[in-house]
Amino acid sequence: CPTDTLVRMIRREDRYTGLLIVGLSLIMAFLTGTIMVRGVLGSLFTLTSEVTGLELADSTASLNQGVSYLAGKVALPIGGIAAVCQLIAVIMPVAVTMVYVSVMRKVRFSFPLLSGFAAIITLPNLFALLIAAVCSVITPYLAILVLLFGLIFSYVLLCNVAVQLGRLQPPRAVPVQAALICVSELMKVILIAGIGGVLMSGVVHTLTSLTNSMSSLL
Repeated sequence: CPTDTLVRMIRREDRYTGLLIVGLSLIMAFLTGTIMVRGVLGSLFTLTSEVTGLELADSTASLNQGVSYLAGKVALPIGGIAAVCQLIAVIMPVAVTMVYVSVMRKVRFSFPLLSGFAAIITLPNLFALLIAAVCSVITPYLAILVLLFGLIFSYVLLCNVAVQLGRLQPPRAVPVQAALICVSELMKVILIAGIGGVLMSGVVHTLTSLTNSMSSLL
């Protein structure tokens, strides 16, 4: 029961578990982002070739060589962008829910409450990132599916804890849960699109320049 776990963390004034788990999730997001780059680029070039009918390389080996070259050039920046997006993905649901339970439901705010809540809803993402890093070696599509399941399970925990902390009855629980998820996702999308889009512009420019010159490398 996530709420019982949260209560135990608050009683022992656990201030560090949440920071530790969030920090680990950022590291895993960075590593997963760097690992997934090659698979995503390979799938993108393969799809482009199938749709347009253009041969991007003389052979599969040459294409793999070019993909590996591009991935090596942009893996670290994309890993950093993935870590930034993961930080936004952690902060927004926690912030929205804490504002709701503190302001609307009059639950006393405390740092152990914030730390414990962040730890509980970040754990599914942490495990999903770990599994996705392994799955991305097989195919990036499987890794994306795993990350989606991690996101869903994280929101299940968030809604569970929010309802129990707010002492909501079932008729009112569903619209509150829906509102928390919608507001959290809307803020996440806006911030990730804005900040991540600015950061990705440099990576896209680098990829475009390298792709234009890749024919001479294959």
